[in-house]
Amino acid sequence: MRSLITGASGFIGYHLVRRLRLDVGEIRCLARVGSDISFINFPDVEIAYGDLSDVSSLEKAVKGCDVVYHLAGRVRAVNRRDFMLANCGGTQNLLTAISKLESPPVLVYVSSVAAAGPSGCDFVKVESDISAPVTDYGFSKLAAECCVAQFCERAPCSIVRPGIVFGGADKMSLALFRTVQRLGICPVPGWRVLRYSWIHGADLSELLLSVANCGERVDANVVDKNMPSGVGLYYAASNDGEKLSDVGKMIGKSFGRNGAWTVHCPPLTILAISTFYEIKKLLTKKNVPYDWAKAIESKNNWRCSPKKSQLQLNFKINKTMEERIQETTNWYKENKWL
Repeated sequence: MRSLITGASGFIGYHLVRRLRLDVGEIRCLARVGSDISFINFPDVEIAYGDLSDVSSLEKAVKGCDVVYHLAGRVRAVNRRDFMLANCGGTQNLLTAISKLESPPVLVYVSSVAAAGPSGCDFVKVESDISAPVTDYGFSKLAAECCVAQFCERAPCSIVRPGIVFGGADKMSLALFRTVQRLGICPVPGWRVLRYSWIHGADLSELLLSVANCGERVDANVVDKNMPSGVGLYYAASNDGEKLSDVGKMIGKSFGRNGAWTVHCPPLTILAISTFYEIKKLLTKKNVPYDWAKAIESKNNWRCSPKKSQLQLNFKINKTMEERIQETTNWYKENKWL
């Protein structure tokens, strides 16, 4: 079996490549020219240079593949147009390349819980719920899901929406780990209790393999008005949601502390910081670490249920959240990121 991974040089690709190498099969990774491939540069891994904006390079990459794991996309952009070009347009180009094959591969599209929208503190998202994204990123991921749904009659497709993914090689979560390590505090936006669904990159990789091998596929007969239904869709999470303050305490303990102090950031402070970066983004036309969209995301609960994958695929996570956080801390230290 030959597997293609788009976005393989990214953080989730780091974990997926390592999981696939444990099985017998060929691995091909799509990477842009000039991208850092040090984490996936193994003798048994083929690097196919190309770009989601270049259909001809995608046609070469997908040729002879049995499974395509589509991880590539943008998590930061200056505006919705850039998000749509990368996440929706790139996905459409990949589907175009796959459609030219006589025997199309299974496509596993890795979307995001952002495509579903926030959940609420006491409400957990399930696959059959209506999607209501609140950010440009979320809208672009939902639009890409719609492209996959429209394509499902030509190739077997499944969609996976992870919660917050963390683990070794993750640059996004590094800031939180560094803050807890240096200051012993866990910043929590606003005054409310916030719960997020998390999953470690290694556990997500295991789920992606299960979905590729025996997962439910998107069914064109139940796709209403080009919007993906719950059929062929899976949420990826270790549980229904952890309090951000509790995650901070777990991170603190992983550094040998007693925990971490929870520090609530007033809404006006969040507004001021996000407005500063929003103005900077508009003036420089460059990505920033925190803008209005991030402020909207940070003040909401993002909870999703893993029950469908547990029941249908018998998917189980054998390590606790504390163990996975300790592994992540150890990785950061060993690789001198901390």
